[in-house]
Parts: sequence; C-alpha cells; structure tokens
Amino acid sequence: MDQRAGRRGSQKVYPAGIESAEGFIRRELARTINLRNTPDITFVMDQSIEYGVNMSHKIDEVIAADEQAQKPENEVVEDMEETEEGDE
Repeated sequence: MDQRAGRRGSQKVYPAGIESAEGFIRRELARTINLRNTPDITFVMDQSIEYGVNMSHKIDEVIAADEQAQKPENEVVEDMEETEEGDE
C-alpha cells in the first residue's frame, strides 16, 4: 500500500485514478490468468490500517493513564519535585 493512501486529501484522488485504470487492470488480469471472460472489478478503500493506528494510540493513552493512576501518591509527588528542581 502506498504511504500516501492514509492522507486525507489523497483519498479522493486514488479512487478516480484506479477507476480510470480499471479497463487496463481487467485486460492484464484476463491475459495473465488466461480468462475468456473477466469478472467486474470493484475497488474499495481499505481504512483498516488507519483505524488500527488510531486504536493503538488510544490504547497507549489508556495504558499510560492507568500506569499513572497506579503509582503510589508519594512516587507521583517525588516525580513532580524532580521536575520542579530541573526547571530552576
């Protein structure tokens, strides 16, 4: 899959480009597989990768928030004191 397929602006360009090449793709498919009648081809945008990446980010956020909530309070205070000392 081309990396540009995940970009929002290019999602409108790809279907038009692929659909314009449908005849060529069908001919090549028929020639390669030696089909007398080639079935119609339907192109569908696969958004599962983008969905998976978004879900992965959400899971990472939840895990980080859960780990932060699991820390004992004195550990959280110590972390904040170290940060404040580093800012000076």
